[in-house]
Amino acid sequence: MNDTDFILTKEYKKFEEFCNSCKEYKYIGLCHGIPGIGKTLSALKYSNWDKLNNFYNTNLEKFFKEPESILLPNDLLQCETIVITASSTNTPSRIENIILGSAHKLSFIKYFIKTKTYPEISFTKQENFSEVKLIIIDEVDHLKYTSLEQVRNIYDQYGFGLVLIGMPGIQRRISRYPQLYSRVGFLHEFKTLSKDEMTFIIEHHLKHLGTKISEI
Repeated sequence: MNDTDFILTKEYKKFEEFCNSCKEYKYIGLCHGIPGIGKTLSALKYSNWDKLNNFYNTNLEKFFKEPESILLPNDLLQCETIVITASSTNTPSRIENIILGSAHKLSFIKYFIKTKTYPEISFTKQENFSEVKLIIIDEVDHLKYTSLEQVRNIYDQYGFGLVLIGMPGIQRRISRYPQLYSRVGFLHEFKTLSKDEMTFIIEHHLKHLGTKISEI
């Protein structure tokens, strides 16, 4: 996602405040909204996870063979949030492996940027999660009860904030699982944009196309 294409709306700023609160107090937060409203884009903007993930995947071979050739983006040192999109085919072990793998990517990149070298030994799980302050799980509606319990177990072990993003009604579903729901500290509804914001966004994009809205 190109930062210049992202417009900071009031809804995004509310989402940012919500995520900051979950991160600071290490609570679980539930975020819900209708499809296409901007939840996923907001999560990626907030976390910068797309950029970190792409940097890791693009330079994977170079890290070990020619690390001196890698241009280091120091802004990734500020990253402390992981974004995971839950798939419809998930199991507790699969979701655990995705979370652990993402935590490793974050700790690996930050270690590499700080030292200009790759670690000679594998990080422990605790070391991986030491860099993680917040995990955002998108499309959490796909997760079955056993997978949600695995997420809760990891959350309890390593002490990070957790944001679960889903469809309207997620609060009612999560409330059926007392152990998980008792850890929920914040609830955020991602609302539709106001008419003025919609007009501003449309005009912004039309400007890039060299046109504008006709006045009637």
